[in-house]
Amino acid sequence: MVISLKQISLKEDILYRFIPYIIIFLASIFGGIVLFYNGFPRGDDVAYHFSNIYDMYLDLKSGSIASISDTLACGFGFGKNLFYSPLVHLSTAVLAIILEPFGVSLLNALKFNLFISIFISGIFMYRFSMHISKNKKIISLIAALIYVLYPYRYFDMLCRVALAEAYAFLFFPLFFMGLYDFIHIEDRNTGGMIPCLEIILGGSLLFLTHNISAIYAYFFGIIYLLFHLKKIYYLFKYDKTLILYAVVSAILLLGIASKTLFSAYSLYQTNLYNVSHEVRMWTNAEYLAKRNDFEWYSGLLNLEYLTGRNCGINIKTASLDALYFSISTLGIVFLDYFIAKIKYTKYFHSILACLVGLALAFIFQLRTEVVLGIVLFLVTYLFYSYKEGIEKLDLKALLAFFGIATVFFIVSMVAYKTALYGVLILASVLYAISYTVLHKKKKCAKIYKESNMDLYYLVFAHIVTIILIVGGGIWYIMPSTLRSIQFPWRLFGFLAFFTSILTVEILKNVKSKYFTFGALAGAAFLMVVSEAIPEKTLVYNSNKNDPKATGWLYAIDDSMYTDSGAIGACREYFPQIYYYNETYQSSYNNSLYKKVKNYLMNPSLYKMPTPIILEGEANVALDGILDKEIVYILDVKEDNSLVQLPISYSSDYIVDLMDNNGNKVDVIVISREQKVSFHINKGTYKVRYQYSYNLASNIKPVVLEGEGNILLNRNQAPQIEMDLDIVMEDTLIQLPLIYYPGYVISLENSNGDIVKIDAINVDGLVSFRVNKGTYKATSYYEGTKLMNIGNLYQRLAIPLTLGFASLGLFFDNKKRIRKENVLYIEK
Repeated sequence: MVISLKQISLKEDILYRFIPYIIIFLASIFGGIVLFYNGFPRGDDVAYHFSNIYDMYLDLKSGSIASISDTLACGFGFGKNLFYSPLVHLSTAVLAIILEPFGVSLLNALKFNLFISIFISGIFMYRFSMHISKNKKIISLIAALIYVLYPYRYFDMLCRVALAEAYAFLFFPLFFMGLYDFIHIEDRNTGGMIPCLEIILGGSLLFLTHNISAIYAYFFGIIYLLFHLKKIYYLFKYDKTLILYAVVSAILLLGIASKTLFSAYSLYQTNLYNVSHEVRMWTNAEYLAKRNDFEWYSGLLNLEYLTGRNCGINIKTASLDALYFSISTLGIVFLDYFIAKIKYTKYFHSILACLVGLALAFIFQLRTEVVLGIVLFLVTYLFYSYKEGIEKLDLKALLAFFGIATVFFIVSMVAYKTALYGVLILASVLYAISYTVLHKKKKCAKIYKESNMDLYYLVFAHIVTIILIVGGGIWYIMPSTLRSIQFPWRLFGFLAFFTSILTVEILKNVKSKYFTFGALAGAAFLMVVSEAIPEKTLVYNSNKNDPKATGWLYAIDDSMYTDSGAIGACREYFPQIYYYNETYQSSYNNSLYKKVKNYLMNPSLYKMPTPIILEGEANVALDGILDKEIVYILDVKEDNSLVQLPISYSSDYIVDLMDNNGNKVDVIVISREQKVSFHINKGTYKVRYQYSYNLASNIKPVVLEGEGNILLNRNQAPQIEMDLDIVMEDTLIQLPLIYYPGYVISLENSNGDIVKIDAINVDGLVSFRVNKGTYKATSYYEGTKLMNIGNLYQRLAIPLTLGFASLGLFFDNKKRIRKENVLYIEK
C-alpha cells in the first residue's frame, strides 16, 4: 500500500507546527558553527568582555554585584558597571554558576549564551513575521533564516568580539514586534497589553544589552510611529485605555533601564571622562565621514574582505562557490519539476531531488559553510514543497528564474557592494510604487490604507540606513547622540532586521513561488558570503596545534586583567587626563597622578603577589591558583623565620596555614611595613590567601595640603581604610582611587562620632578635606543621587511591570478591538 504524504493532515500535525523552529535551530547551529569549536577566537574587544565577564562571575560568587572593580585597571577602582550595559556579562555569569555543577566552564557558558541568543532571536523574528504575513509559515521562516544567518552578526560576535552588540540582535524583533502589534492591534485581537509587554521588555533589555543599539532602535521606532501617526490617532480615539497603556509602557521601559541609563547619563554630563570626548571616542563627524571603507570591516556582500588575507578565499573560488551553490539549490527545484513528472514519484520526488543536491554539494568539494548553506536550503525546501508542490510551475519561467538567480549569486560575489545595494534600494522603491498603483482602485480604497505604510516605512528605513553606512558626509548634520555609534557599518545590524521584514512584506503580496524559492535560496546564500566562518576556521586550524599561538583562547580567567584592552579600547570610562593627554601637570608635587598613570599605561608591571621572607631562610614556590585564591608552599629552613604576605595588615586577619600533614597551624599576626606578617618554625607548609591584580596596594594615600599622618589598614577598591592623625585644619588627602561622582568618606573621630563627606576630584583621583583631629577613615562608593534614583526606579519598575501586565491581560479578556471599529473612516 502506498501512503501519500499529502494525505497526512500536516497542517493539524503538532510536528508540522514545530518544524520551522527545528529549522531555525539548525540554522543557528550552522551560522554559529565556530561556537562549537574548542575555545574562542581572539578579537578586538575580547579582553574587555572576557575580563568583565570574569569579574562579574567573581562578584556573583561573592554574593553581590559591585559598581567598582577591585581588580580591573590594576586595582585603582574601575567603574565597570557605571557606564556600560551589563546584561551580556551578567547573563553569562549567572548561566555559568547554574551550569557549574555539570562541569560547564565559564567560556562554554558564554558560548552557550551566545548560541541561545541566536536561536531565540530567530524565534522572535519568526513570530514577528507570522504576525505580518498573517501566519504564512514559509514566508516567516525565510525571514527568520535571513535574520539568523546575516553575516554582520557573526562578524560582530567572532571577528570583533563585540559581544554586547551581537547579543542585541536578540531584542530587535521583540521591540519592533511590540510596536507593530500595537499599531495593528485589531489584527491580533489580543488587546493592548501583549504589545505593550513586548515594547517594555524588548526596549529595556535592548538598552541593558547595548545602549548604542538601543538608541538607534528607539530612533527608528519613533520614525515608525510617525509613519502611523494617523492610525494612532484613531486607535486612541476609539479606546482611551490605549493611551494609558502607551504612557505606562514608556514609564516602565524607562524604569527597567533606569539604573544603567541614569548612571551613564550622570557621569557623561560631567565631561570628565573620555566617553565625553568626541575625538578620542571616534564620534566626531570628520571621523565618521571617513569610515565608509569596508576593507577590514564587513556586514554583507564584501569581496574585499572575503578574498583578503583573513579568509584565504580567492576570487575564482568565490565565483565557483556561487555557481555550485546555485546548481545545488535552485537547480534542484528545476530537477524536481522533471522528477515530479515521472510515474510513481508523486509523493517523494522532492526527496530524490534534494538527495541529488546533497550529493552535488559533496562532489563539488565545496568549503564547509557552502555545504551547510545548501543543506539548509534543501531541508527548508522539503518543508515547503510537500505543502505547496511544484507540479503547476511554468517551465519557461522556472528556467528563466534559475538563470537570473544564478547570475545574481555570481555577481553578488564579485560586484562592488555599494552598487548592489543601490540596485536593492531601486527594486524596493519600484515595488512600493507598483504595489500602490495596483491596489488604488480596489474596494479597500474606502479603508484607511494603513497596510501600505509598513512597506513605505521599510523602504525609507533601508534608504536611511544605507545612506548612513556609505554616505560619509551625512554625519556632519547628524546629532551627537546618533554619532555615538562610532562606526557607520554598525548599522548593518539594523539592515539585517529591515531586510528580513521587507522580505515578508514582499512575499506576502507577490503570489509567486519563484519569489519564494529565490528568497529561500538568498537566505541560505548568506552562509556562502559569511566572512566570520572561513576567517575563524582558518585561525582555529592554524592555532589548535600550536601551544604558543595567541589567536585562540581556551578559558575566561584573570589572565586578561593585564591586557590594556580590559578597560576599553578608548579607555572610555577613565578621566580624560589619564589617556591621550601628555600636557597635563598636577598642581601638587607629591600627587599620585603620575604613579597611577604609569601603572594604568603599563598594566604588565603587575607581578604575582608572592610571600617574602624577612628573617631566617625559606624557599617559596607557587602551588596553584583558583579564581582569586592563591596557594604557596613554604619550605622553612630555620626556626622563628619571619614571613610577610602581600596583604594589608589587619589585627583580626587569620592566616590560612597548613603543615605537611594537612593540619592547621595557628600563628600570631603582626604588622611589618603595614603588611600581614608572622613567625614560623622549621618545616614545610602551605599558605593560602585571596589575591587581586591590585597594583594600587603598592601606593599609599598622601597629604597634598596641610599636615598629618596616615596609617593604611586596608586598600581594596572602592574601600580604603586608614587611621588619620591630622594636625592642621583643612588638610587635603588624596587616595589611589579613580574618581567617580558618588564616592563618600566616612570619618569616625575619637569620640565615636561619624561624619560622612562627599569626595572631591583632584587629578582624577578620589580626594577629601578633613580638619584637625584623629579619625578612622573609610572610603566607599555610594553613587550619585541620580544613580540611586535609577536604582530605586528599576527595583520598582520590575514588579510594577508584572502587576501592570496581570491587570492589563485581565481587562483585555473583557474587551477586544475589532478591525471594523478602527479602520473604516470617513471618505
